[in-house]
Amino acid sequence: MATNAQVSIQPKCILCGQNNTIYYCYECKKALCKPCRTNKHDCIAANKKHIVTDLKCVDLTSLKNIPNCKEHNTDFSLYCTSCKVLICQECVTTTHSGHTFSTMKERAKLMKKEAEVHVVKMKDELAKSSTIINEIENNHLPEIENQVKYAVKEIKLAITEVNQVINSKSDMKITDIEGFQYSEEERLKIDLANRKHIHNRCLEVKSSFEKIIEEKHALTFLTAYTNMKGKIVDFEDIDQGPNECKPPPHFDRNLFVEDLIDGITSQFEKSDSSQIKTYHIYKDQIPRLIKENERLKLSEKQSKEILEQIDKEMKSLKDTTKILITNTESLHDLLSDMENKLKLSEQQSKQLLEQKEKELKTLEDTNEEMTKENETLHGLLNDIEIQLRLSEKQSEDVLERKDKEIKRLEDTYKVMKVKKESLQDQLSDIQSKLKLSENQYKDVLEEKEIELKRLEDRHVVMKAEKKSLQDLLNDIKSKFQISETESKEKERNRLEDNQNLLEAEKQSLQDLLNKSDNKFELSEKQFKQILEENGKEIKRLQDTHIVMKAEKRSLQDLLNDIKSQLEKEKLKSKEWVKLSEIHSKEILEKKERQFKRLEAEKESLQYIVNDLNSQLEKEKHKQQGRKK
Repeated sequence: MATNAQVSIQPKCILCGQNNTIYYCYECKKALCKPCRTNKHDCIAANKKHIVTDLKCVDLTSLKNIPNCKEHNTDFSLYCTSCKVLICQECVTTTHSGHTFSTMKERAKLMKKEAEVHVVKMKDELAKSSTIINEIENNHLPEIENQVKYAVKEIKLAITEVNQVINSKSDMKITDIEGFQYSEEERLKIDLANRKHIHNRCLEVKSSFEKIIEEKHALTFLTAYTNMKGKIVDFEDIDQGPNECKPPPHFDRNLFVEDLIDGITSQFEKSDSSQIKTYHIYKDQIPRLIKENERLKLSEKQSKEILEQIDKEMKSLKDTTKILITNTESLHDLLSDMENKLKLSEQQSKQLLEQKEKELKTLEDTNEEMTKENETLHGLLNDIEIQLRLSEKQSEDVLERKDKEIKRLEDTYKVMKVKKESLQDQLSDIQSKLKLSENQYKDVLEEKEIELKRLEDRHVVMKAEKKSLQDLLNDIKSKFQISETESKEKERNRLEDNQNLLEAEKQSLQDLLNKSDNKFELSEKQFKQILEENGKEIKRLQDTHIVMKAEKRSLQDLLNDIKSQLEKEKLKSKEWVKLSEIHSKEILEKKERQFKRLEAEKESLQYIVNDLNSQLEKEKHKQQGRKK
C-alpha cells in the first residue's frame, strides 16, 4: 500500500519518460505506463516471465533498499537452504556448489507461514498482557489502598483506648504500614510501566509484521522479514503474570493493647528505685509524726485534723510520685522513639544514596555508549568521504548505496536524539527524587522539633511539680516543728537526697536530649554533603550534554555537505544515464544471451530441485510438529 509521499512523487516511465506510470516491474526495477507495457515490454519474449504489479501496491522506498550479490554484482534468484542465505546464479557454481537450493517463492511461502504464526502468538500474548495490566490497575492497587485504609482506621481506634504515652508507638505502627504502602505501590507501578513498555513494543512489531505479510514480491518480503525477525519481543516476562500483591502487616487491635499494657507494667517494675524509696520514707514518717503529736500532748481533735491532713498530703505525694514515674517513662519512650526514627531516616537516606549511585552509573554507561557511537559516526563519515572521491566514475548502484548509508546515519542521529531525551528524562527523575527526599527530610525535621517542644514542656511541668513538692515539705515542716535537732537534720538530708536524685534524673534526660540533637545535626550535615555531591554530578552530566549537542551539530553539518555532494553526483549520473540509453539495445541483447544460458543451466539444476522438494516436505512436517 502506497503512502501519500509515494503518490505525490510519481516515477517516470523507463521507456517513454512520461509521468503516467501505473505498473511496476520487479525484474526491471522500473515503472511502466500502460501503452509501453502492452506494446513494448510484454512483446519481448524474455520479459514474459517478469512479475508486473500495480504501482499503488508497491512501496518504492523499500525497493531502494533491496540488496544484490556483492561478489558477482547481480540480483538474487535462489535461496541456499544449507547456508540460509539468498544467492545468484553464479553462486550456484562457485561458492555454494553442492548445496541444496530452493526458489524464492517457495522460501517466501514458508517465511510467510512462520510470520503468521508469530502474529497469532503476539495477539495471544498481547491479550494476556492487557488482562494483567487491567488487573493491576483495577484490582491490585485499589485493594492495597483499601487494606491500608482499614489498617489505619483500626490503629486510630486503638489509639483512643490508650493514654498519651502510647501515641508515639501508634504513630510508629502507622508509619510502618504507610511505608509498606509506598514501597508496594512503587513496586507495582514499576512493574506496570515495564509491562506497558513491552505491550507497546509488541504492538509496533505486530503492525510491522502485518504490513510485511501483505507484500507480494518474494525478495522484498524476505529482506524485510530478516530485518524484522530480530525485533520479535520475548514474552517470558508477560507469561509470568503480575507479582503477588503482598498484604500489609496484620494488625490485631486486642494484641496491640495487651502488648502495650504489658510494656507499661514492665516499665513500672523497672522504674527507678529512688522514687519508690521516697514513697516508703514518707510512709514511715506517719507513725513518727503521731508519736511526736502525742509527746506534744495535742488534743484529739487537733491530732485527728493533723492526721487527716497528713493522709491527704501523702495521697497527693503518692499521686505526684506516680505522675513522675509516668512522665519519666514517657520521656524514655519518646527518646527511644526518637532514636528509632533517626535510625529509620538514616536507613532511608542510605537507600536513596544507593539508588542515586545506581542511576548515576547508568547515566555514565549511556554517556560512554554515546561517545562510542560518536566515534563510529566519525569513522563512517571518513569512509563516506573516501567513497565520494571514488564515486565520480561509478554508476547508480553506488549512489543507492550512499543513500542507504545516509539513511543509516540519519537513523543513528535519531537514535542519538532519543537517547538524549532519555538522559534528560533520567535527569528530571533524579531532580524530582532529590526534591522528594528534601521534602521527606523537612517533614522529619518538623516532627523532631515538635517532639523536642513536647519534651521541653514536660520538663517545665516536672520543674513545677518539684516546686510544689518542696512547698508541701516546707508546709509540713512549719506545722510540725520538731524539737530534736537530730530528726530535723535527718529529714533535711533525706529531702536533699531526693532533690539530688531528681536533679540527676533531670541531667540524664538533658544529656539524652543533647545526644539526640547531636545525632540529628550529624545526619543533617551528611544529607547536605550528599546533596552537594549530587548537584556536582548533575552539573557534570549537563556539561557532557552540551558537548554532545555541539558534536551533533557538527555531524549534521557534515551530513548536509554530503547531501550537497550527492546531489552534484546525481546530476552527473543523469548525464551518464542519457549516454547509457544509447547502449541499452546492446545490453538487452546480452541479457537475451544470458537468459538462454540460464535456461540451459535450469535443465542441469532440475535434479537438484527434486532433492529440494523432498527436503521441503520434511521441513513442513517439522513445522507442523512445532505448531502442535
